[in-house]
Amino acid sequence: MIKNTRKAITDYTEAYTQAKDVHVQAVKYIKANYKDGSEVYKSAMKSAKETFKKALTPMKDICKEKVQKDFNEVRKAISKAVAVLPSDKVLGILPMIESGKMTETEIQMFLEEFKGNYMDVKLLNEAMGKHFKTVESIMDELEMIENATNEYIDTFAGENLASMSDNNVMLLKGSYIEDLDSLTDDFINTYSSQENE
Repeated sequence: MIKNTRKAITDYTEAYTQAKDVHVQAVKYIKANYKDGSEVYKSAMKSAKETFKKALTPMKDICKEKVQKDFNEVRKAISKAVAVLPSDKVLGILPMIESGKMTETEIQMFLEEFKGNYMDVKLLNEAMGKHFKTVESIMDELEMIENATNEYIDTFAGENLASMSDNNVMLLKGSYIEDLDSLTDDFINTYSSQENE
């Protein structure tokens, strides 16, 4: 679901690289044709820097909007999958599980039957005293990757892969995005099956 985020990162990287190339050529021209320190030199350098920034601002905004849209859509889909009331069947057997009147095998059969309902699975696991990976861990991961992506777009300064941080390399190559996309898709697909039943 966050496929546009990967493209936003690569698009911004390309746009920055192209704008930087134009800026470098402009600086070379200024240095070759104007006396260093003169008013014309200073003015031309300032103008080149402003032009560089103005070229990037719209692209930065577009890319950050794509990222925000992707992450908002994922959050909405996760929320829709989670916000399904537990079934009456599960609510009816919880006291039996908590009092030890059901065997592990019987409980597992219920888990299998209700695996598409997040609240059912959560309540059954909690009643058995088992660890259940709740939605909070996925939401934390979403927030972390969204923040890292926005930081990349805000701070990228034309570094090559060798001089980038490991996190930025993983973002640019798509590893973090693909892992998160797989994690959120699995969660949404698992818990969306009974949302309208």
